[in-house]
Amino acid sequence: MKQDLDTVKGELTTVKTERDTVKGELTTVKTERDTVKGELTTVMRERDTLTRELTTVKRERDTVKGELTTVKGELTTVKEERDTVTRELTTVKGELTTVMRERDTVKGELTTVKRERDTALVNPDILSQWAFHVNYNGTGAKMAVPRNVIKAMTAQVWKRFPGIGLAEAQAIRDKINGFLRRPYTALQR
Repeated sequence: MKQDLDTVKGELTTVKTERDTVKGELTTVKTERDTVKGELTTVMRERDTLTRELTTVKRERDTVKGELTTVKGELTTVKEERDTVTRELTTVKGELTTVMRERDTVKGELTTVKRERDTALVNPDILSQWAFHVNYNGTGAKMAVPRNVIKAMTAQVWKRFPGIGLAEAQAIRDKINGFLRRPYTALQR
């Protein structure tokens, strides 16, 4: 029995040792549990913070998407306006080319008219004014062509036809008298 008692005491000591070990392990587990609970609380807070941040980011993303859609619409409008202006510019360039050609044509015609006016022996406007009142020599109850006009005309004739004879000069005077007698017919030639 003593042996049994020693065995039981040994077992009791073993059980106490195991109990102390288990208590230590339990304390360790409780400490780890408290640590895990603290970490879990921290993680939960971080999760809540991240959820709020995610919601904010989603709102900002939706806002940016809306702004992007608006900007794309504006870009399309600007491109259409640019294309319209380009077409109008092409049309205006064509019209400008046409106008410049017309201007050059009119300039050429003006130059021709000026040249004809400057080289004419008798100005058509002056001729039409004098037609009914004037003849070259002032005969037949009409006034004579003014002397300065005769001098200018004679100078032009001699300038254009150097070496002209008296007979040709008289033929020119007769032609002028004919024009003065029939101004409208003469101007139509």
